[in-house]
Amino acid sequence: MAKEPDERWQSAADLGSELRWILEGGSSAGIPAPVTARRVRRERLWMGVAAAAAVVAIAALLVAVRARTSAPGSRPMRLSLADATGGRHVAFGQVAVSPDGRQLAMISSTADGKSTQLSVRPIDAAASRPLAGTEGAVLPFWSPDSRFIAFFADHRLKRISAAGGPAAVLADALDGRGGSWSREGVILFSPREYQGLSRVPADGGTVEPATRLDPSEESHRWPWFLPDGKRFVFLGDASRAEEHYLRVGALGSQETTRLFRAITNVAYVPGYLLFVRDRSLLAQPVDARTLRPSGEPSILGEGIVAAAENHMFSFSISETGLLVFRSADIDSQLAWLDRGGRTIEVLEEAGRYQDLTVSPSGRFVSFGRVAADGRVADYWSRDLARGVTSRLTFHSGADFTPIWSPDESELIFASARTRDGEIFERAVANAASERKIGALGTDCTPTSWSRDGRSVLLTSGGAGNKSDILKLDLASGSKPEPLIATPFEEYDAVFSPDGKWIAYASEESGRAEIFVQSYPSLARRVQVTAAGGSRPSWRADGHEIFFNTLDDHLAAVEVREASSGLEPGAAVDLFARRGNGCAPAPDGKRFLCDVRKDDPWLSPMTVVVDWPALVAAAAGAPR
Repeated sequence: MAKEPDERWQSAADLGSELRWILEGGSSAGIPAPVTARRVRRERLWMGVAAAAAVVAIAALLVAVRARTSAPGSRPMRLSLADATGGRHVAFGQVAVSPDGRQLAMISSTADGKSTQLSVRPIDAAASRPLAGTEGAVLPFWSPDSRFIAFFADHRLKRISAAGGPAAVLADALDGRGGSWSREGVILFSPREYQGLSRVPADGGTVEPATRLDPSEESHRWPWFLPDGKRFVFLGDASRAEEHYLRVGALGSQETTRLFRAITNVAYVPGYLLFVRDRSLLAQPVDARTLRPSGEPSILGEGIVAAAENHMFSFSISETGLLVFRSADIDSQLAWLDRGGRTIEVLEEAGRYQDLTVSPSGRFVSFGRVAADGRVADYWSRDLARGVTSRLTFHSGADFTPIWSPDESELIFASARTRDGEIFERAVANAASERKIGALGTDCTPTSWSRDGRSVLLTSGGAGNKSDILKLDLASGSKPEPLIATPFEEYDAVFSPDGKWIAYASEESGRAEIFVQSYPSLARRVQVTAAGGSRPSWRADGHEIFFNTLDDHLAAVEVREASSGLEPGAAVDLFARRGNGCAPAPDGKRFLCDVRKDDPWLSPMTVVVDWPALVAAAAGAPR
């Protein structure tokens, strides 16, 4: 709410009086700008109808408040609006306001809940209108004339009329990381990892490279065109935290220039760059010609939540001085939960965690600690018998997805220290023993280590930009070979405890489902889930599989071996997950979970009207 008492709405009656004043004599203005968020391949973001209604209410309220504060003598205002419906929000970056300020493009769930879709809703309307042919859509952004919407779906960049009609494919985009549409009819977009930005005519045509990666960089992402329609700012992503920079480029040259270190998406309005540092939203004055900082930044908001992975934070601005952002307490506890989701024991206090694993015997657990910028800082192991937590990785580059050896003496993990897709192995008790066992030249992550210690399963990008399941033979020292490779997405493969089966997720039906296939023959195969699922894991006796549902619950299904193969029972919902993940103990009676204090997508949205005036006031400058 506003800091000054006379600028706050003290009750619903006050709000009603304000709205009546607006209806009687106010005029609407305000054009929030689009913000985009990364598509998460393996765990899709879902938004209920109630949550969408809350977002629309906020947008309408923005217009109303802007009308009030446009009057002579008005003052900047700050207010907060919470979702009273109890619905689930996705990142605010999944909502883009048209440049003319009249419509919202939003990502919502389809009627059957199996996928996402693009919907359009006029700010002054009571209902949204889904656009047919946009299933799987993420990351919408508008054309400058507010007539078309670009978005990512099916590993492609597409566009569609806001009035509806067929969607046109503009370019391939394996894993889109944002786009921007210039007034000159050029779309700038980030198609995938290990690649610079690309450009394509907004009406379709030849795709051309727009930027070139530096040797230290992994990708360019989250572009934002400047008003001149030629220059743009973006994030240069790298394997090391200290090598992330905001950069500026221009159409016609693939060379770009570093501005300053940051790990965030960025937006520009004349005179300012807005970005997030240590979860604080900053407005940095910049030189209009060079974009170099020209003064001290002002803090516009704190505790900003990430809209998604890959350094996309939840804020949106317009050239008319409107700012919307979402803040939340995103710290969580590392705790054991029972099969009903009740807390049994807290292992680690407040922090941010990722990639939780439990060792085969259940004596050790490992987890990543997440830094303020959203990167996994390092991995740690906790000896449950001794109550001792020890650090496992020490490199400034990004390491991820460690898996335990069968005897719990070693770990294998992936690393993005270079572009080579490296896989490392090290003894748990000896950091100096770390050695590289593979350089795959692609995005590749280990998922399971066989109980005989000979093989490791991995997920890797395969032919046709689809993920496949690979097998790495540790004894031979050869490169991984495809094990399950089809025209569809397959990932998250895990060996059964007896080594006779592999459980994995496949998207052959159009959504992720869990399958089990015999190993090593692959001759028998059965679908385990019927309503979607991902990230399977086995109980130690092999008679139960745990998995994540599409609505972010943890579920279980019993399986038994029969003459015809493995026969699954009916899936049983266990509890709603409240963080980044859960890992089962060997007996399946408890789960190591990241338990968030708050759900960041149910936290209030903060609306700031005329934020440049607040910055000027803080600096003592005249308005």
